[in-house]
Formats: sequence, C-alpha cells, structure tokens
Amino acid sequence: MDEDPRSKSWWHTLPGILTAAAGAITAITALVTALHQAGWLGRTPAPATPSPPSAVTPSAPANTSPTTAVAATPPPPPASALKVVLPERVEMVADTLAYRILKAQLLPYNPGQRSLKFQIRVANNSRYDGNFWSASFRLLADGSLLAPVNELNELVRGNSTMEGWVEFTVPDSLAQAQLQMGTVGVGVAGIPIVLKAEP
Repeated sequence: MDEDPRSKSWWHTLPGILTAAAGAITAITALVTALHQAGWLGRTPAPATPSPPSAVTPSAPANTSPTTAVAATPPPPPASALKVVLPERVEMVADTLAYRILKAQLLPYNPGQRSLKFQIRVANNSRYDGNFWSASFRLLADGSLLAPVNELNELVRGNSTMEGWVEFTVPDSLAQAQLQMGTVGVGVAGIPIVLKAEP
C-alpha cells in the first residue's frame, strides 16, 4: 500500500528547504565579506579636508601718499667735556710714606655730580709696614673737606711701593680743588687741581 502523498512531499521538501537556507546564508556571507573588503561596510568616513584659505591681497587705499620714516630722536649733546689739569709737583711726603699722583680722571656720576678719581702710588721708605687707606686722603672743594667715597685699606710692606685708586664725588660746577695726601685736615696744604673744558 502506497504512503500518503502529502507526507512524502513534506519529507522531500524539508531537506530542500534546509539546503536552500544554507545556500542563502552562504551567499549573504559572501556578499557581506565582499562589501566589507570593498570598504562599503565598517568604514569610518574620513573627515572632510578643509580647502586652503584663499590668499586675500589687501587693496591699496584710494589716497596713497608716501610715508616718511620717523627717525629716533638723537640724544642731546653731552655737556662740554672737562679734563683734570695737574701741576708739575704731584708728590707729598708724610712721615715715611711718599704719595704721588699717577693719573686723574673726571667721569659722569649722578645728575649734578661727577666722579673725580686719582691713581696714587705710595712708597714706604721704612722697614716697617705702613697704611695705604682712605683716611690719608681729603679733597678741599668749595671750602669743604670731602672724604673718598671708595674704601681703600691696604698695607704697604716696608721698603716697597703700592698703587691704588681714590675716588671723590664733586659738583659738576666745581672748577678747582686741592688734594690732601698723608696729612689731612683744615689748613693743610694740598696739590692744586684744576678742572677745565677740553679744547
């Protein structure tokens, strides 16, 4: 006796459905893989590349006139330079120490003041050491005794010489003074110093 035709068609159809489904899955997988490799799937869109800004050439103003360069204001001319005039006798002796002016300089200092510097050589004619210090110098200027503004404090060995600088600040109106060396004080004679304009 033959089987029911409906059950026979169902049994024959189920394997066909499974085969068709497997083929469809394989085809879809192949399609997805191809699209992915082509960059259509899973690709992050690249940011848009901004176009370079176009160069803007500034237009010349309608009324153009030549510009004049402004030069820096030149500094005011310096005041007439002064020089220090020393006499022929530039030595003084106090006890066993002999002082001699080697050089004199007049330099700008503060407004209204100048620096008057002397390079001094002291010779110690004793077998004992002697002091070479600021206390041994004064400048008589405009009736006032001025002490050095620098600190000089050296020891001159016996029977030897040493050189050093002594500096005073003086008004820029000062025209003459006297430098006391060794023995200082009111009424002590000094070396006359004259300040005059350079030719």
